[in-house]
Amino acid sequence: MSAKKLFPFIAAFLLVSIPVFAHEESEEGETVEISAGVLPTSIFYSLDTFAERISLWTTFSQEEKVDKLFQNANERIAEIRELIEGSKASKAQKAAKLQAEAISQAASFMSIYDSGPVTEQFLFREGFIASLQLHAIEIAELADYYPEKITAKERLANDFLIDSLVKPVENLNKDLVNKGWEGITEKSTDEAISRAESLLAQTRGNSFFTKKHYDDMDSEMAQAKSENKKGNFVEAKSLANSLAVHIGEEMLISQIPESSG
Repeated sequence: MSAKKLFPFIAAFLLVSIPVFAHEESEEGETVEISAGVLPTSIFYSLDTFAERISLWTTFSQEEKVDKLFQNANERIAEIRELIEGSKASKAQKAAKLQAEAISQAASFMSIYDSGPVTEQFLFREGFIASLQLHAIEIAELADYYPEKITAKERLANDFLIDSLVKPVENLNKDLVNKGWEGITEKSTDEAISRAESLLAQTRGNSFFTKKHYDDMDSEMAQAKSENKKGNFVEAKSLANSLAVHIGEEMLISQIPESSG
């Protein structure tokens, strides 16, 4: 299938996937990258996180509190990534602990919407699950990232760190499923893997990617399937969505004419 014929399919996929892969959405609807602010290695880190707690204490809307908690959790991931880039993963435990606390606090608001208007319950659940998926994507992308120069000891430390970040997300997802919320289930994960697999298959034979790109993507697909088989649905779905979005973005970029200047 030609790139031109695939374009509408890719565009449609990206449009419906925006709530899943966008890093953060501003009030104007623009997608913005979450960047690390003050790092845990700074003497001002405690002041920075204290300011976040003040912001939560002065926020009275439950939905806004949940949004801020997930935003804080995502910022912890950005901080950890920067520490990994500087070969300082051992200094990231404080950020990892705060990430787990933010996810736990977000979970504490779930019971508020067990009763009340059905429409309100549905909208809150949809937003909550979308935020959880976004956070899981951040972790999956971090798990795929390693600096070029990294020792075996540092890699092992990073793997343990990633596991500590995944655990609270997996626990929260289990709570969602146990409460009867859709959560990130085996069925939705299967659909995400199938979608990514179909997209990957349709690109073969075209010149979008090199052999190394395809090898890497095949490896990511195998990892997503492996996590799915283990019952790690959050991580599996995040890997599958991240892979599909990456393919889609690259194919969309390939449609942009090169500048003649």
